[in-house]
Amino acid sequence: MIRQYLVVVLLLVGFLGVFISCTSSEEVTDATPVEEDVSEEEIDEMDVSEDEPTLDEKQEEVAKEDRADVSPDSVTMVFDRRSIHFEYDKSDILSEYEKSLEKKAQYLAANPQQKIQIEGHCDERGSNQYNLALGERRAHSTKVYLIGLGVKPDQLDTISYGEEKPIDPQSNEEAWAKNRRSEFLQVN
Repeated sequence: MIRQYLVVVLLLVGFLGVFISCTSSEEVTDATPVEEDVSEEEIDEMDVSEDEPTLDEKQEEVAKEDRADVSPDSVTMVFDRRSIHFEYDKSDILSEYEKSLEKKAQYLAANPQQKIQIEGHCDERGSNQYNLALGERRAHSTKVYLIGLGVKPDQLDTISYGEEKPIDPQSNEEAWAKNRRSEFLQVN
């Protein structure tokens, strides 16, 4: 619980820092500001209360809960829903994807040798530069969410493809909704 509050506080501090240090001369017309995500260094520096279980204890607890359902043979089943989707110009995890992410976290906690690359994607609206940054925020918020569920940070890598890899090339709301996503790729 304290860790979640720390993440929220750090997100708000980062958000304020973006507005203060923003010196870009390029004007983005269709974009609204998005909260700055927590850096990997900030995640590593977060203090955990003596009363709270350590990350290793949390991972072991999650792994024990459902080992039978997260064996290496079930990796395809766990990652069958390879994408989570986002609202327009947002990087917040939607509640409808929480259970899917919990299953992924359980699998990764039970299989610490498994590494996943989280790919951030956007729809075609906005500049290439803005969409690459938004894709990175989406991938990173997914990573932070999984870390909050007990996944080790070194099991997760992120990359942004911005608008470069749409799954639906049409220019309509249905296509744009499909393209606003984070995808999971098994690295090993």
